[in-house]
Order: sequence, then C-alpha cells, then structure tokens
Amino acid sequence: MRFARVWDGEPCPVADPAATATRLDEDTQTAYDALTPAGAELDPQRSAGLLAYNDSCSHRGLSHWADRFDDAPPLVPGVVNVSAEWVLKGVSDEEAAVALRRARAELVRQGWRVTEYENAAPNRTLRVTPDGSGGVSVSLRVDAFDGDRLLVGAYAEWARYPDGTPLDGRDRPRLPEPLAPAQLRKWLREGRRGRPHHGWRAAPSACTAVLL
Repeated sequence: MRFARVWDGEPCPVADPAATATRLDEDTQTAYDALTPAGAELDPQRSAGLLAYNDSCSHRGLSHWADRFDDAPPLVPGVVNVSAEWVLKGVSDEEAAVALRRARAELVRQGWRVTEYENAAPNRTLRVTPDGSGGVSVSLRVDAFDGDRLLVGAYAEWARYPDGTPLDGRDRPRLPEPLAPAQLRKWLREGRRGRPHHGWRAAPSACTAVLL
C-alpha cells in the first residue's frame, strides 16, 4: 500500500467545488469584517471573484516522474483548485497598516493560525490558515499593493470533484456568484459609492475550519 502511494502519488481529496467556493467566499467576508477598512471601495475590475482552475495540476508519484521534464505535462482530469479573490481600493498605506494589525489580532482570536505577517511599508501582508483543519486545506491572505489597494483572497488545495458536477463552457465546475464583501456589494447594487455608514454591518460569518 505504501509503495502504491509513492508510485501513483497521494490521491487528491474529493470536494464539491461549489460548496468549497461558498465557504471560501465566507472566509473572505470574515477577513473584511476583521479588517473594517473605513472609506474603502470594492474594485470590480481587479477582483477575480470565485474561480476553479484545472490547468496546472500535474500528476503525482514516481510513475509520472518523467513528466517533470515535459514543457506541457499532462494534467490530472477532474481536479481543480478553487479560490476567492477581491480587491479594495481607496485604502491608504497608514490605513492598511492599522487594518492588518486589527485583522491579525481578530483572526487569531477566532482560531486562525498566522503563517506569515509583515507590516512595514512597502510590504504589508498577512497569511493565515485554520488551526487544526481537516479535509481540504485552506489559506487566507491579505496583501497591500499599489499604494491604496488591499487584496483579500482565500484558497483551497487541489481537490477532485465528484462525478456529475455541473461544468461550464470551458469544462470547469460551475461556481456561485461571490457575495463578499457583502457590505460593499450591497452598496454597488444600489448604485452608491464608498463604504456603508459605520453603523451598518453585515452579520460576521464564522471561520471555516473544514471544507467538504
């Protein structure tokens, strides 16, 4: 059995991409609620949203060792990497520094484990993972860039999707529309700019420790 794992490679976990995307979306909402960046706006043009990539997962194991030397190694069918990303604009460097400190403290309080933290210009970044997670592993990141932007992203490891999963025109799993950050998307739907008044807050979502 052990030799088979080495020869064929560790099997990918099985997960529903739509469910994973929903939970990653909730994780980015958790990050927004922890950041609470005053005056920030959502930058739709630079926000990737919910994505499922299937174009860079190569076969594992010694049986596919020679594929490493191939410029275009064969990909594993039915395996995707799901992510959620969006960008805030109008966040000054000083505001970003305060927001990252606040987010780090709040996420740690909620049970996330910090894997990387740097909060000195020009590099401001925060990486966290759920403490003791099982199933499909996930990571959450916040990066300041371009002087007034904050990128918030959540990423799940490669996972095989079940048979019968609905696919789009590019043979990628269909994913729901992103909801986070709910406060700013609500503002955009109403045709307004900026952040809602300070007294209006969406109910904070729970941190996702296990993705199924």
